[in-house]
Amino acid sequence: MENLPPNEVLKNLKKKSEVKRQWQKIAYARYTMYVISAFCILSAIVFWSESLQTGQMIVFYTALTIGGVFIGLGIWTKKQPKIAIILAMVVFILPFILAGIGDQSTIFEGVWWKIIILVLLLRGLLSVKHISNQQKREDLIDDFEL
Repeated sequence: MENLPPNEVLKNLKKKSEVKRQWQKIAYARYTMYVISAFCILSAIVFWSESLQTGQMIVFYTALTIGGVFIGLGIWTKKQPKIAIILAMVVFILPFILAGIGDQSTIFEGVWWKIIILVLLLRGLLSVKHISNQQKREDLIDDFEL
């Protein structure tokens, strides 16, 4: 490490391990999106046979579309994690709000799962913010040292 004093080497290692932990939290948010996507696609498959009989293919297409969106957002977290996680939270919450307009009891159904998923996504979002703030501090320090 370019002949740095031992305390600087330790600081650099600590920063790297902290950034690695933050990226792991972002990865958990990504995996959460993939799990949501899998549930949406599985529910689309289940509703497909039912939709053929009732003629209501909108449920099938909606679940399939939301599943595809979550796959795309999960992939996008590798490039733009902040935007992808915010959009994932919106896409996750929006159907519950829309369903709640018709029947308010649906908002509270499965509330624990909703909270767990939102917490995992929020942890990823906070990690993005932490990494961004740390990067800004390092850029300021680099500018100051010049």
